[in-house]
Amino acid sequence: MRRLTEVPPSPADTGSPVSARLARACVRHHRIVLLLWLLLLGAGLAAVGPVVDRLDRQPWSVAPHESVRGNRLLDGVRSFEGQIDAVVAGVPVADPRFQRELAAAKRDLSAVPGVIAVTAPTTLAAPSTPSDSAVSADGRAALVSVRLGRGLPDGVRQKAEAAVESRVRDIARSVPGVEVTLGGSDRARRAVAERSLADTRRSELITLPVTLAVVYVLFGGLVAASVPVLAAVCTVGAGMLWLLVLSRWYDLTSPALSTTTMVGLALAIDYSLVTVGRFREERAAGHDVAEAVVRTMATAGRAVRFAALVVAAALCGLAAFPSDFYAAIGLAAAGTVALSLAAALTLTPALLAAFPKRIGAGVSARGAGYGAFARLARRTRRHALPAAVGVGVLLLTCATPFLRVHLVSPVGERQLPPAAEARRYADVVAERFPQHRADAVVIVARTDPARLQQWAGRFAGGPDV
Repeated sequence: MRRLTEVPPSPADTGSPVSARLARACVRHHRIVLLLWLLLLGAGLAAVGPVVDRLDRQPWSVAPHESVRGNRLLDGVRSFEGQIDAVVAGVPVADPRFQRELAAAKRDLSAVPGVIAVTAPTTLAAPSTPSDSAVSADGRAALVSVRLGRGLPDGVRQKAEAAVESRVRDIARSVPGVEVTLGGSDRARRAVAERSLADTRRSELITLPVTLAVVYVLFGGLVAASVPVLAAVCTVGAGMLWLLVLSRWYDLTSPALSTTTMVGLALAIDYSLVTVGRFREERAAGHDVAEAVVRTMATAGRAVRFAALVVAAALCGLAAFPSDFYAAIGLAAAGTVALSLAAALTLTPALLAAFPKRIGAGVSARGAGYGAFARLARRTRRHALPAAVGVGVLLLTCATPFLRVHLVSPVGERQLPPAAEARRYADVVAERFPQHRADAVVIVARTDPARLQQWAGRFAGGPDV
């Protein structure tokens, strides 16, 4: 009897010698292959935190537009780096107790290490004209803004942000009836990144068990169904490591994280399903484990390799766009496709060799025409037009919600759910402080104030200005 590690020459070797040699090596050293993928998964899990920390939370910074150059010029000359905003509402701002507490909070916030400026209303009364006031029109809400210095160490910045948040919330605890809502663009971008990570984890927790159940029904065995799921988990974990490497050259945004997870789950499961299904057919045909793995990788492995390379090449085309945003997403997805291929060509064969008895045999190629899917295919072929129309109607029905889609910035407040604090802050400011809405046009000029004022005077008094 041959040992598992002794793989005889296969007729499939001549069809795809590269795949056959790789499959033979994975069978012979399947324990080493599984250990390497386990180490890669551990490194990927450790990389999740650094990847999230490196996500660029400024959507304009990865676009090649003139407005990006203007924003970068402004960032280079601003005296602050980071801002915490809050709406303090619920009682009249002219209330003496509220005035005393707000003044005390302003003094305490100014004393926090790292804080360079605190903006709070000085005239605690409702504005009589639409001006740049920190008091709402009804006189029952005030804006507080705290700016942090540039170049602060991460530890100092985190402590400053925590101290500022705690002191601002103390206003609500000191004055009955006051409600504090924290927000601002910096906080919203952080909330979007954190929610993206949470949604990614939730999608994995939903997708993987459902996939396992569906594949279990198809394969009729838990171990066989677990192979695609394990390949997907390892691919996504390795994808996080790839994102960490990619972040050295590109500013990544939260869509890159979601794309990596989505592509990794989909393709790794798809490629492993093809491989496992083909392996079970080869086993049903009477081949031993080693021979079945080699034959599987010489056929299904070749198809998977071709499909993955085509997809990766197409995704790399996004790097041709003059935008780091699209280039980073394209390269992140292309790298994940390559990792899915690597898992299909190495991890899946190693798992097949490690658990051959538990994976079992399926329907042989000669008997494949008698399964449920074969019957469905024959029925569909006999009634091709009604089947095509029915499926088309079903797909169009599923797509109808997209007709009401509302596209927003990938890291803006509107992407957050209405219950999120940063979203509530944006809604409150838009409703009660319309004078603080974003300017329609911002112009950045390298010139002296007198010349700039002369130029701006051309537009003073114009309609809608």
